[in-house]
Amino acid sequence: MLEPTPAAVKTTRTNPATGSRRRDPHCPAMDNLAHALAGALIARSLPRRWAGGVPEEDPAFDPDRPRPGIWLTWSGVIAANLPDFEALVLWPPPLGDKAAYLLHHRGWSHSLIGIAAEAVAFTALLWLLARWRRTARWFAGFTPRRGLAVAALGVGSHLFMDWWNSYGVRPFYPWDRSWYYGDLVFIVDPWVWLILAGALICGTRRFGWTKWGWYALAAAATLIVAGACWQEQCPWWVLAAWATGVVEVGLLRWWGRWRFADLFGWGTLTAYLVTMGLWSQAAREAVTRETIDPHYMNRIHSIAKQSVQAVPGVPWDREVLNSHGRRGRNKPVGLLAAGDRRFDFDGASLIRVNAITGDRGPLHLWDAGWPHNQARIRPKGLRRVEAWAAFARHPVAQFRGSKVILGDVRYGAGGEEDWSALEVEYDILPIWESAPRPLENSVPPMN
Repeated sequence: MLEPTPAAVKTTRTNPATGSRRRDPHCPAMDNLAHALAGALIARSLPRRWAGGVPEEDPAFDPDRPRPGIWLTWSGVIAANLPDFEALVLWPPPLGDKAAYLLHHRGWSHSLIGIAAEAVAFTALLWLLARWRRTARWFAGFTPRRGLAVAALGVGSHLFMDWWNSYGVRPFYPWDRSWYYGDLVFIVDPWVWLILAGALICGTRRFGWTKWGWYALAAAATLIVAGACWQEQCPWWVLAAWATGVVEVGLLRWWGRWRFADLFGWGTLTAYLVTMGLWSQAAREAVTRETIDPHYMNRIHSIAKQSVQAVPGVPWDREVLNSHGRRGRNKPVGLLAAGDRRFDFDGASLIRVNAITGDRGPLHLWDAGWPHNQARIRPKGLRRVEAWAAFARHPVAQFRGSKVILGDVRYGAGGEEDWSALEVEYDILPIWESAPRPLENSVPPMN
């Protein structure tokens, strides 16, 4: 097992010149392509009679004409993306208010009560379209029960897929605002695209004009993967492996239509997620306090919180993130006061681990104790501090001049590449001002 040498350790304090672990920014992207492919595969897996009209096996079937029951596929695709329609109101950074985005994204629209309301509302819309004379011909086989089933499966798959990554979901919002994380895959995973799209392509009997849509989708996805490699977010072999997978899917479909491609696709996806979960657990077990403490001057008492984040395009690599507890301290090192509320934070670390071999890469540290770690946030910054405290899984704060940068280790810990970083102005908080009052951690419990 490779141990990082002291020279490889990068300690990030309050000096922005220390750099960051990534050259390019993470974006708060929503992988709507994966959601759309999952919704289409859900529709493909439902009984054929739900679509009505002429089945594909019938010689009279014309692939160049829209099927009478085309509602089934498009309803699955739209329903699977329905919770993300909040972006029409809540613009993601840098277009909208970042604090509002951190507070409310994956809130109401991604909760159990929210997806139930969305499924009912979408079913009502389908029912109206089915009764409208101009669109009724596309709704052969539609019944309200079938529409509700497709809508519920679609929006439910969205919540489940969002749970897979380290961004997390809040299913019991607004009663319980705790975040739940799967820590299985990265937010955008090209291998999930390949599995879902491969099952859809291999299960299609005749394409007609839709083949051009698949060609365009394959080209666009390849450009996305190539762009990620160009920006050094993943190694170049990922692009070669992706191109090989696309060619293999094309050859499999050229060989013939696979009758049970949808079942094979779901089985492959399940096996992939289980394997990713096992690798996440292996990476978590490879990093302990002893792994970090020798490079942190023996100040770590414990790992207060630990999480695992998948690496783009490399299934077996993980970033293990840790929030530290300090030796001989019952309280966190860092303290921010905003109004009558107190927000605490401590040091953190990140180390990349190969889950198969156990090899570890360079260690990145964020120290909360230099040069000062207590500040009173000016009133106009309270909302931003609340958003940071509610969202950050591994919160860190870095003092730069008259401002403090509030960040999350998951996305760069307040560095230039941290899309979630919030900047607020502060005044130094005298140590005696905070002593009489106990610290109150307003961060909701993480799971």
